[in-house]
Amino acid sequence: MFVRAKLSQLYGEKIASTTPILYGGSVTPETAAGLFAQPDVDGGLVGGASLKADAFLKIVAAADESRSRKRFRDRSFPEVVVVRRLTVHP
Repeated sequence: MFVRAKLSQLYGEKIASTTPILYGGSVTPETAAGLFAQPDVDGGLVGGASLKADAFLKIVAAADESRSRKRFRDRSFPEVVVVRRLTVHP
């Protein structure tokens, strides 16, 4: 709620209501449904779970279920963003 309210203050209601807000922690199959059910969480970042097909599919299913209940029915929210760690060796 805080982020969307701040966006509204700074840029107006139209921008605030159409800007996707992603959960910045790593989404897991256990946390996905609860996170995506939050009114002002439009998606999340997926870390290690993206490397395990069964875990990733559970997260995608939670995102799809959440999308059907949220205000973004005509868009592709919530978003699932895959984040992989990059190791750089000198």
